[in-house]
Amino acid sequence: MNKDRSYFVFLETLEKPGCPICHRVMDDSRAYLDSLMYERVLDVPTRLGVMDSFGFCNWHTWQTPALPPVCAPTVGFSIFASDLLRKFDLLTQATLDKDQKRRIWKISLKGAMKRLSSLMKGNACPVCVYVERGEFHYLRELADWIEEEQFLSAYK
Repeated sequence: MNKDRSYFVFLETLEKPGCPICHRVMDDSRAYLDSLMYERVLDVPTRLGVMDSFGFCNWHTWQTPALPPVCAPTVGFSIFASDLLRKFDLLTQATLDKDQKRRIWKISLKGAMKRLSSLMKGNACPVCVYVERGEFHYLRELADWIEEEQFLSAYK
């Protein structure tokens, strides 16, 4: 079997305690967040994608402060957050305007909140989508390499 860079990264990961797949996924999460906050924060398609998902999931949001300060995660996060607040404001106004036109006596706040919530969340967290693809790839690699002697002894 052809041993590429990924094979040797996997071997290094096997030296760490815990699940090697989880370690790789966590590393991918951090690297992707780092890329988003530092390199791609001003990329319009990236920002639209984050807006469409209405931000990051709870887990990836809380990983942001742990990013290295060199990538200025607070600056990148504030840019994404301002986009999301702008989207929230526009959707709130559109929902309230729509309800005001249709109302006879009063607005159903519960119904307006449900409609607003469904409008906000378009897609899954972009980081989750990215690492899900990686996780599938790592599981396939693990299955491919588990019969190889050096890999199996490292895995044990």
